[in-house]
Amino acid sequence: MWVKCVNKKCGGIKPLWAFNRNRSKKFGISSQCRVCDNKAAKLWMANNKERRKPYRKSYYQKNKDRELEMMRSWSFNNREKSNKIKAKYKRCNLDKQAALAAKYRFIKHKQTPLLNDLDIKKLDLLYKISDYLGSYYHVDHIQPLSKGGMHHPYNLQIITAKENIIKKDRIDYDVQGIKILWHDSHLKT
Repeated sequence: MWVKCVNKKCGGIKPLWAFNRNRSKKFGISSQCRVCDNKAAKLWMANNKERRKPYRKSYYQKNKDRELEMMRSWSFNNREKSNKIKAKYKRCNLDKQAALAAKYRFIKHKQTPLLNDLDIKKLDLLYKISDYLGSYYHVDHIQPLSKGGMHHPYNLQIITAKENIIKKDRIDYDVQGIKILWHDSHLKT
């Protein structure tokens, strides 16, 4: 079945599958083809940014967990595209990146106890193991720094990058990571 698009700029006769469904219309399809519908929607969104802001904000607040999970899964499934977007954001927001890095360094420094040589070796070993396993694994603080945890070998574990991103700074999130049981006699030189 062929249908005519009512948009004056398009006005083409197209197959039925080229039209979106719209139950409010008489025949259950949109009066414009999908291409024209998409152009009209993009134009409306560009012209009504301020009008859309409160709605988008309230929707996000009501569905925050769902939205965050969707963003995480998209980011994980589209790793290359996600990394490009993050790199572009970092290049455009150098001041914010510097502030975040400084804040993290301050917290980490404040939360690091005096370490002896053996503990420093343990820290180095943990980070070397993580590097050896590749970028899919992170060194994670079991008790997050932001929740008062210390930057000490006994508070560190190696977990997958995906689990670390999901865990963030939660204490109650149970992760099956690589926990190292330290035997000091093996590390002494």
